[in-house]
Amino acid sequence: MESVKTCTKCDAVLTRYPSGGWYCKPCHKITQDRWRAQNKETIRTAGRTYNYKLSTVQYTKMLIRQENRCALCRVEFTESIVPYVDHNHSCCPAQKTCGKCIRGLLCRDCNSFLGRIKDSAVYCTTVIRYLKRYARRFHNVKQT
Repeated sequence: MESVKTCTKCDAVLTRYPSGGWYCKPCHKITQDRWRAQNKETIRTAGRTYNYKLSTVQYTKMLIRQENRCALCRVEFTESIVPYVDHNHSCCPAQKTCGKCIRGLLCRDCNSFLGRIKDSAVYCTTVIRYLKRYARRFHNVKQT
């Protein structure tokens, strides 16, 4: 007969999981959440390496080359405006890439915009024409 095991943090009776581990789910989640909050950059670095085959040195060089700004709108990257790695989806349609088709670093808005227009230069040109047409039409309209 197995002895009853309890959580060292909250004294809850532990459950044995198929993986063979004994733990209290709520305390385990708290520990994981705390670790994730304290290791955001480690998680981002691992993601860049896994998904884009992009080393820390390569990533840092890209940031320097782009002056720590989005390649499209030129907004400065901060703790709240983080860079997203942009790659050519016609080369690698999934999120995980070969590492050779990386184009640059974008802010979330610009990355989302490219995704919405499906990386289409034709569609982007159409959007520009549309905006210019209406900018001219409403340019002389007085605001009340």
